[in-house]
Amino acid sequence: MIKNITGMLLIVFCANTLLSQSNNRQISDAWGESDHGVQLSITISNSVVAVGSEFIIAAEIKNSSTNIIYFGESSPEMDFNVILTSGVGKIFKLTPPAVVFARLLHMDLKPRETRNWIIHVGVDRYFEPPGLAAINKNIEAGNYTLKATRFFSFKTGRHELASNSIELLIK
Repeated sequence: MIKNITGMLLIVFCANTLLSQSNNRQISDAWGESDHGVQLSITISNSVVAVGSEFIIAAEIKNSSTNIIYFGESSPEMDFNVILTSGVGKIFKLTPPAVVFARLLHMDLKPRETRNWIIHVGVDRYFEPPGLAAINKNIEAGNYTLKATRFFSFKTGRHELASNSIELLIK
C-alpha cells in the first residue's frame, strides 16, 4: 500500500515538473471550426523556433457528431497539410502533398472519440505547387501563423477540417 502511494506521488510530481518546465509552451484548448461536429486542434511545445530547425506539432481530431467518420491513414506528415503564413501573406507548405494511392489504411472515428497524431515538420524546407519535391531552403526569420488541415469523409461526402491558428516566431 505504501509502495502504491509513493508511486502515485512520484507520478504526480513528475507530471507537474514536466508541465511547468517551459514557459514558452503553447498549450491550446482552441479548436478549428466544426464541420458536421468534427474538429481539429493543433498545439506546439514552443512558439519560438530557430531558423533551419525542426519541431513537432500535436494534432487531435474529435468527433462530437453522431456519425462515424472515415479517413485514409498513411503517415501524419502525408495526411495533414501544414501551412505557415507570413505577415505579408506568403505561404509555406511544410508537408508534402497527399498522394491518394499512398493511403495505406482505412480508419474510422466513432462518435465521441478523439484521435491524436504527432507531426514532424521543419522550417529548413518547404513545398511549392505542385509540391512533389521539397525546396531545401530555410524559411526566413519572422512572425508566422501555423495552421493544419485534414480530409475526412462520411455519408455526405468528403470534407476538409481546418485547425485553430497558432502564432510562431522563427528566429
